[in-house]
Amino acid sequence: MSKDSNATLRTRYTGESYTQAQQWLRRNGRFRGLVPDADDPQQIRLEAAALLTLARPAAGSLPPVDAAGTLFGLAGTSPGADELVLLPAHGLHGPVLARLLPSLTTDGAVVGIPGLRVFVDRASPYLWLRRLGEHAALDVLPSRRTSATAAREDVTAATLAVQQNGLSPLWDLDHQHEREIAAWRALRAEIGDDGPRWSRALRRGGLFLGGAPGWRSLAPTDEEVRGPKPDQLVPRPVAPEAAEQVRGVVAVASADGRGGRGCTTLVLALAGALARSGVRVVVLAGDDPVGVFAAFRVGPPQPGVWAPLPGGVLRQPIMLGSLTREIAERQVTAAREEFDVVLIDAGTDYQHRELASSADIAVLLAKYSARDWGYVERVDHRPEEVRFFEWLSQRADEYFHRAPTAHTDRRRLLNLLTEELQWYQASALAESGEHQELVDLLWSRDPAAADAEPDGEGDLPYDPSDPEDVEDWWNETWSDSVTIDLDTPFPAEFPTPGDPRTRERQRALVEFLTPEGQLRHGAQWTAATTEWLTRPLEEIVQELTSRADRTVDGLLDEVEEPAVERWGPRLWHEKRGVWAAAREAGDDLVSGWADMIEHRHRDEPAEQTAQALTMAVWQRPETTGVLALMGRETRFPHHRLAAVRKALPEGLADVLLWPEQTDLREAPAPELLSHRSGPASAAANRAAQTVVRQLRLATTGTPVTSARDNRLES
Repeated sequence: MSKDSNATLRTRYTGESYTQAQQWLRRNGRFRGLVPDADDPQQIRLEAAALLTLARPAAGSLPPVDAAGTLFGLAGTSPGADELVLLPAHGLHGPVLARLLPSLTTDGAVVGIPGLRVFVDRASPYLWLRRLGEHAALDVLPSRRTSATAAREDVTAATLAVQQNGLSPLWDLDHQHEREIAAWRALRAEIGDDGPRWSRALRRGGLFLGGAPGWRSLAPTDEEVRGPKPDQLVPRPVAPEAAEQVRGVVAVASADGRGGRGCTTLVLALAGALARSGVRVVVLAGDDPVGVFAAFRVGPPQPGVWAPLPGGVLRQPIMLGSLTREIAERQVTAAREEFDVVLIDAGTDYQHRELASSADIAVLLAKYSARDWGYVERVDHRPEEVRFFEWLSQRADEYFHRAPTAHTDRRRLLNLLTEELQWYQASALAESGEHQELVDLLWSRDPAAADAEPDGEGDLPYDPSDPEDVEDWWNETWSDSVTIDLDTPFPAEFPTPGDPRTRERQRALVEFLTPEGQLRHGAQWTAATTEWLTRPLEEIVQELTSRADRTVDGLLDEVEEPAVERWGPRLWHEKRGVWAAAREAGDDLVSGWADMIEHRHRDEPAEQTAQALTMAVWQRPETTGVLALMGRETRFPHHRLAAVRKALPEGLADVLLWPEQTDLREAPAPELLSHRSGPASAAANRAAQTVVRQLRLATTGTPVTSARDNRLES
């Protein structure tokens, strides 16, 4: 039998064995290309850092790994759409890891990739490398492929290699060493804009096993990493690896019983992926207004009649919502006899969710929630004085933008009137007709008010006929009038302060408030309202919000006590003058240190995540469940998903990530069911792999090896 030309070409680029390349192609096809590039910025940066670190050993640290027939100790790589596996050459696992993982020299320099940490994947025998707080990862194939013990031995070998060269390993720390922060900044600067080329060169490492170009001083070029047949690497239409004999019934339902979860979308996507791989698949769906037939804008066939969807990809009978469960199950039995895989759009309680318990497996759609999986911890590595400068700047923003406190009744009344004017809209009082001439005047002259269409007394400050409402309003506004909270400039729907219509609004407001205002404030009310109506409103606003008396010295006097308590007297006395001089000169003492703030992702324990996911299923079907988490495209290291799968309770067998497919949901054209490439089809292919694996396990008891767990077995 002749060899697969695609697998042969992939081996030339990657250095994999032919069997490894062929297995990869069977699992993934070419929907992302024969040798896909990384497209995630973090992944690109990590891969670039890995190759640059291997290519440019620091002077006085570890010796270079220059074994013949290798790329700096690598026998090749295995690039996937979302991952990269490094394949160290025989006997070089320890030296390669020692070069990649960070360690500290005797003079305090960091070599290796700062912040990189190593884990032995408990779900499979792979080493997993990831920088603290980042989702990008590298897998390393251990020296013995099926031995997790060998993986730990490789890490031990790296530790010995580092220590024998007088270095101290940093990869056992659960936080970044203070020297790693600056070292990572320097490494990123060295990579610069060449990151995508470094990443591509590592993914195409097989091209350079005979000797790498001069990357010790130069970055890879596009020409160097192009390879012999670049045109054959482009993405091509594919079918997922589901054509192996598989039979059974799969129900897709909402995990919490609610609608709008996208069950119909997932059913159609799975149906298309399975049909493209040669599986005879049928969809059973009800005639609900948001189901399959509504999506394709065609009328449903008669119950029990096999009818094609547009495009001829699938054939399906309708399962009417009015049918009893007994009749519906007879339809499922008939479909099972004629087709390989029966997909039921079980949906919610208003559809056929109860049929999920009769299926071989049930795919349950739930919303993805990031907090179930972990949280982000903010770690500030900036010098203390920089954090002090930032604190002072924040206090200054509050100080110089704070409205002055009113110490007289006059200013408090001006505050009350000006702030009330921002939202005041007069409208007719219910039934009474009181102030009607004033209201008519306002609404006839103010287009903004006229467009708003008054909706009753709620647009006035209070109802004068309700003593309790009057008392509450005056007490609250008088209490709040010691300061003023203005939108500056005035909201767009109101005339500006200089507009003549604003004066009309002022008079209307004063006329409404005056009877009660005079009772409460007497002559002060008359004086304040007279001033408010006769002076330009711009002058009053400027007076009320004036901060002319605010100075840096005044700020420092105000914050001295809390500053000394928080930062200590030494820092306060030595650095407050530095900050004040910088503010006067317009210098920024803080922003240049932003990259020393680390946002570190912390994983929740797998058991806790599994418990949260289980709680999303409000009524678990009496069959094997697969939880499909729907949300934006989310990346998880494979070890993380594997650990959560193992922690799921009995009845829930797997978790898959299902990115929201708006193109399917909003316009499910028939072509999308048969189209073999594109993001939607790629996501459907990956979901189909999980469904096929669990369906075969549920119906035959024969597990299908995970594509991730066995991706490099020969």
